[in-house]
Amino acid sequence: MDRRRDPRYDRELEFGIKGLGGELLPARSVNISTRGLSCVVSHEIPAMSKLKVAMELPLDSGGKGRLECEGVVVRSERQDDGDYNIAIYFLSVDRECAALISEYLEESSK
Repeated sequence: MDRRRDPRYDRELEFGIKGLGGELLPARSVNISTRGLSCVVSHEIPAMSKLKVAMELPLDSGGKGRLECEGVVVRSERQDDGDYNIAIYFLSVDRECAALISEYLEESSK
């Protein structure tokens, strides 16, 4: 049974993850919702790790909305190719950021 409260949308975006050690790790999203995302990274990030997510969401207006928030890794699985698929739950998404994600998902679903 899927326990997610918000639907996830398949979207591929390049973005950065910053761990508590300050290192910036490139990531590629697999899917996203207003509460979290699934992505692929080249290094293991253990479950329950706190991190910062920074991504630019392309908007129909031609501009980009900047999403920056803290999150926690709730799942980390090694893939056959050696990369890791991780799921991040957003910890600090304010209403403005949630609205930005919703706007992006609505626009990109058209």
